[in-house]
Amino acid sequence: MSKVFEFHFNPTTQKRINKQEPTRLNLEQNGLHRIPFFKRTRKPETLFNTFCFFPKTRNENKLGVLYLMGELKNVSPTTQNLLIEVAEIIQQEYYQFNYETPQDCFRASLEKADQYLFEVKAGNPGLLTNLSFTAIVLLNDFSISVSKAGTNRIFLLTGKNIFDVGENFDSSDSPIRAFSNVIEGQLESTDKIVTITDELFDVFYQQEIFHELIDIKKGKQIKEIFKSKKLTLKQISGCCLLVLVKKGLPKLFLKSSSSGFVEQKKRIPHQPSFIKKNILKLFIFAIFLSILLSLGWLIFK
Repeated sequence: MSKVFEFHFNPTTQKRINKQEPTRLNLEQNGLHRIPFFKRTRKPETLFNTFCFFPKTRNENKLGVLYLMGELKNVSPTTQNLLIEVAEIIQQEYYQFNYETPQDCFRASLEKADQYLFEVKAGNPGLLTNLSFTAIVLLNDFSISVSKAGTNRIFLLTGKNIFDVGENFDSSDSPIRAFSNVIEGQLESTDKIVTITDELFDVFYQQEIFHELIDIKKGKQIKEIFKSKKLTLKQISGCCLLVLVKKGLPKLFLKSSSSGFVEQKKRIPHQPSFIKKNILKLFIFAIFLSILLSLGWLIFK
C-alpha cells in the first residue's frame, strides 16, 4: 500500500480564524479521512499546509487518493482561509464522480477551483502571484494525474533517477486558469513522488536531500535524513509531501455509497454429503419400491 509523509518545517501555529470551521465540518460529514488541520506559518503573512483525502466508499475507491499542498504569501483578511477553501472545493468536486473517468473528474475539480480563485482574485489583484498549490491523484493501479499552480516543485524519484515533473508545466500566467495543465502517467512500485514549496526546494537541492531520498523505504529513514540536516533546516520554512508507491494494496472493505451497508447473503443449511451425492438414486429407488409394493398387493389380493 502506498504511504504518504507530510513534513512542515518551522511552522508557527496560528489561532483558528473560526472555531466552528464550516469547511472541516463538511469534510467530516463527507466521510473522508483527513489529516487534522492547523494553519501553519513562519511569518504572519505566509501560510502553508498539506491535505490528504482517502476513499471511504466503493465508488470513491475507484478515484484513489487525493493529495494537496498549498502555500499562500502576503495573506490578507480576505484570503486567510483560502488554502482550505481551495482544498475543500477540489475534494468535493472530485469525489462526486460526475464524469466517466477519474482523469475527467480531476480536471473538472480543478476547473471548479479555478472559478473560485478568479472570483476571489477580483478583490485581490495579486492573488495568483502569491498562491502556489499542488494537486495529485494516485489510483489503485498506480496511474497518476498531477497539476499545479504557482512555484511549488514536483519530482519523480524512480530507480536512481530524479525527474523534475514541474518543468513540464507552463509557467506563464493564464488569464482564465490557475491550474492550466494536467500531466498524466503510470508509476511503478518503489517510485516516489515529492512535492515541495519553492523556498524549501533550494535547501533540499543544496544539501542533496533528493539523492538521499532515492533509497529510503521507511519513515524512520526519512527522519534520520532530516535529523542529519537539522542545523540547515532550522533556518528555512516550508512544507513537503512525499508519497512512496508500493505494491500489495490491501482489500478494502468499504461501505456502499448508496445504501451504506452490504447485505449479507443467506446461508443454505448444510446437507450431508451422502444425501447430496445420492439423492437421485434414492428417488429412483423409492419409485421402484412403490411399484413393487403395488404389484405385490395386486397379486396377493
